[in-house]
Amino acid sequence: MSKGWILGAGAGLEFAGLGLIVTTLPDAGWPLAAGLALMLAGTMVITRALQSKVEPASEDAVDRRRAVKRWQPEPELRGDPPRRVAMTATAKITVVAWLAMLAVSGWFGWRNVWRLSAPVPSQALILNEGARATATIHRKEVRDREDGGKRYYLYYNFTDSTGSGVRSSVNVSASLYQEYMEGDALQVAYLPGEPLAHFAVELTRGPFAMRGSLMAVVAGAFLLFLLGAKMLRHRNLVRSGKAVAGRVESVRRRGGAKKLEVRYETVNGREITIKPLERNAQRKQGDVATVLYLPGNPEDGELYSLCLFRAIE
Repeated sequence: MSKGWILGAGAGLEFAGLGLIVTTLPDAGWPLAAGLALMLAGTMVITRALQSKVEPASEDAVDRRRAVKRWQPEPELRGDPPRRVAMTATAKITVVAWLAMLAVSGWFGWRNVWRLSAPVPSQALILNEGARATATIHRKEVRDREDGGKRYYLYYNFTDSTGSGVRSSVNVSASLYQEYMEGDALQVAYLPGEPLAHFAVELTRGPFAMRGSLMAVVAGAFLLFLLGAKMLRHRNLVRSGKAVAGRVESVRRRGGAKKLEVRYETVNGREITIKPLERNAQRKQGDVATVLYLPGNPEDGELYSLCLFRAIE
C-alpha cells in the first residue's frame, strides 16, 4: 500500500474519531472512549507513515570516536553536583499552559456540570421524544435545612402544546439561584400528553455529564502526574546527574520531530542506548550531544538539551 493511502487511512480514522466525540457530547459515555481510541489509532498510522529512512552517516566511525574525545560538557555542568538549577522557558510555558487549561476546564466543568441539578427520570426519553416550551420564573425561595444549610428553589410555570398550564419548582445550587431572577425565561423539555414529566434544560445536567466529567478529572490528574514526574526526573538529572558524551547513531523522522538513537558510555565502561524524540532540524547522525544520567540509575539517561531544567553556573 502506498504512503498516500496509509496517510489517508490514518486521517480517516482521526476524523471518524473526532466525529464520534462531537456527536456524543456533552453526555459522553462509551462513544467518547471509542472516539478517542479511533483518533489514537489514526495518529499512530500517520506517524508510522511519516517515518523516513535512516539518514546517511555524515562521519565515519573514526571521526565519531574523535568527536567523542574532543567533547566537553557545557560550562554549567563542569562543576561537581549538586548543581543549582532553574526551569527552562519551555518548562515555564508548559506549567503556565497546564494551569490555564486546568483553570478553564475546571470553570467549564463547574458551570456546565457540577452546579447543575441532577438528571431527572426518563430524561433521555424526554430529550428524544419530548417537546419544548418557554417557562417563566415567578418566585424564588430559600429554605432552611435540618443541618443548618440552605436549600434554594425556583418556581416556574409554562404552557404545553395543548394550552394547559403547568406549575413546578426545582431545587438549584446557590450559584444558579443568584443568577436567575423572577421573570427570567427557562427552556423546558416535556413529554406531550404528560407535561408533568419535564425538566428545565438550562438547570439540569445531562444523564452522563457527571460520568464524563469524572473521567476528565481522572485523565487530567493522570496527565498532571506524568508531567510532574517528568519535571522531577529532569530536575534530579540536571542537579545531580553525570554528564557524558552521547553519540547519535541514527536519526529517523517522526512527524515534525526526529527520533534519535543515542549511545553513551557509563563510568564502568557499559554502553547504554536511549531513543529520545527531539525537534532539532540540525541534528544528524554522527553528532555528539551531552547526556545526563544518575550514577544509581545509568540506564535512565536523557539529552541535556531536552531537559526542562538548566544548571546555573
